[in-house]
Amino acid sequence: MPGVARNSVSAAVFNEACSAEETKHINIAAINAALWEYTKLQLNANDKCIVVDDWILNWDHSITDKGDSYVALHFRRGTLVIITQKHPYLYHPGDFESHCQSLAEHQTGFTTWATLPSLQPSIYPPALDTTNITSVTEHCYPSLHRIVEIIDSLVRDKPHLRTLHVLHDGAWDHPLVYAQHYSLEATLTNVARARTAGWVGGPMKRVTHSGQVPIWWGEADWAVMVDVELAREAEIFVGNGYSSLSTQVVALRLGADGGHVEDIVLL
Repeated sequence: MPGVARNSVSAAVFNEACSAEETKHINIAAINAALWEYTKLQLNANDKCIVVDDWILNWDHSITDKGDSYVALHFRRGTLVIITQKHPYLYHPGDFESHCQSLAEHQTGFTTWATLPSLQPSIYPPALDTTNITSVTEHCYPSLHRIVEIIDSLVRDKPHLRTLHVLHDGAWDHPLVYAQHYSLEATLTNVARARTAGWVGGPMKRVTHSGQVPIWWGEADWAVMVDVELAREAEIFVGNGYSSLSTQVVALRLGADGGHVEDIVLL
């Protein structure tokens, strides 16, 4: 990915510069405590070209302080935001319907950072009532009508918003996720509908989603990383208070990035 890290090159350039004879293939599987040092040792060898054949991170690994410092030093903040143009707008739909039904039955409220008192004004009305199954379902698994209603409100307030990126984790075998996305896209890019809704300047010019991030097998975690960067850099973030990903983005925006609650909407 050119531009992701300093001095990085594309796969095409790498393949042109490195012949099969010059390329060393390595595996960096190691226990967490040794992973970072082992990886640096392998990559700092004298080999001209190195290809890592296994996953760089796994589910049991948490980045160490040294690793976190390395990322902050070598990865340019904002380089992944190119897809969002100048005025991005993002939405994360949250968990699937069956899980939301279970949460409603157990009268469960928002998760982690979404429970911050300072974020209560960011909750799109009506307010969440955990004693009401309909209320929990409405916030956890909002209808397309509610989503469009929120977008209408934001675009009328900020007429320059013309790019939407939808975060989701629907695989190819979750056709309903894609059907909902294309229905949303068709609605928001409709000229006549935008005029009726009071949009100044026309409909959305670009609507993208997580499934369009170019990845290969085994790189699903990379797509999540792209989504998080897009979400933290977006001018407006619309998230789901029941989604752990949404609340992590909220924490990044308000904490590390010094953002404002006014730029966050919780469904």
